[in-house]
Amino acid sequence: MSSLRKEGYLHLQLDDGSIKPKNPDFLNYWNHLVTDPYIEGDHKFRQRRYSNIIFHRNSEIEYLRSTYFQGERFNRLFGGQSRIFEKIDDNLLTDPIFIDLINYDFCFLLKHGLITSKEYNMGIHQIRTLTTAQNTGRVTPEGIHKDGHPFFAIHFINKSQITGGTTKIYDNNLKLIEEINLSNFGETIFVLDTLVYHGVTDIKPLPGSDKGFRDVLIIEFY
Repeated sequence: MSSLRKEGYLHLQLDDGSIKPKNPDFLNYWNHLVTDPYIEGDHKFRQRRYSNIIFHRNSEIEYLRSTYFQGERFNRLFGGQSRIFEKIDDNLLTDPIFIDLINYDFCFLLKHGLITSKEYNMGIHQIRTLTTAQNTGRVTPEGIHKDGHPFFAIHFINKSQITGGTTKIYDNNLKLIEEINLSNFGETIFVLDTLVYHGVTDIKPLPGSDKGFRDVLIIEFY
């Protein structure tokens, strides 16, 4: 944990049995996302859902809204506007694998003193980035950035037939300090937003493929 507090990020495999193995039913939730309405241009490279919730230590979830806001200084592309997305599927919010992931994040941060409450306001981002032979998939179209929230976890879910998608971590002087290519289900990067910037490289189809995708689940703590 000292690494997270000192460096501003921590990369974990979560292969210690704390997270249930992936299964097709869980991965299938990403097949029912909707086009991000804020992506401009003919190539709609991102699909997503979002819910703002209150999470209680007993795993009870209270849905609040599906409106997401970032200040302009944190997101030069989409900041300063209240973006409204389709809400997360209720079945996902009660899925045992999702409950494992959110409990892991909550208990991890609670154990190490980054949060102290038995309940917490969280944002759940379910995102798929798409690419075709003609168009790259821009995972972070806003570029190198901060999210503007205290801390968050990026959980890798799945990918198919792509190259790229490398997460890059920068210090507050924008010096590159780490590159991470998430590949395993549940693999996670915890980020302390005040200490680092981050961005993800574009994705392209593998040679011989005409399309591909990358799926992640981001859990933000407000």
